[in-house]
Amino acid sequence: MARLLNYKVLTKSKGQSKGQTQQVFIYLIAIIALGAVILFGYKAIHSLLSKGCAAEKAEFKASLEEMLENYNSFGSLHIETLKAPCSVTEICFVSAEVIGKNALPSTAPALIRDNTEAGVRFNIYLLTNNVVEPLTFSDYVKAPGNYTCIPAVGGVFKIKFEGLGAYTLVSR
Repeated sequence: MARLLNYKVLTKSKGQSKGQTQQVFIYLIAIIALGAVILFGYKAIHSLLSKGCAAEKAEFKASLEEMLENYNSFGSLHIETLKAPCSVTEICFVSAEVIGKNALPSTAPALIRDNTEAGVRFNIYLLTNNVVEPLTFSDYVKAPGNYTCIPAVGGVFKIKFEGLGAYTLVSR
């Protein structure tokens, strides 16, 4: 009788062990599946945000280029407010006529100075946390002192466009 009880106890504990092992595998699979969902979800959200940022910059660039072209009539004066794309903190302008010349002050960011001196065809730059990103080139840009930066205040740029005929003077 004692042997029979020991056998039943042993077989019962083996059955519980098998059930517990299956439960561990179920939890592991659930954790792996949850991790995969979180990883792919993060990648999808990050992709959407970066595409949204690129779209904002493209829209900003198109609006700015249109203003530079349309506001160059001699004597015209326009003050425009543009929403800063993404987390841009400043926009910098270099006069188109100084591309390829050593004409910028030493206070200008190194990338802007180097690009200007090397003749790289960019004269509008976006600054985000001291990172300089070339935006576009416009033949119409004229900046006071050949170079000016305008900070975003409250997420918007307030830019003054003065028509000079062939150029548009861009300032604060």
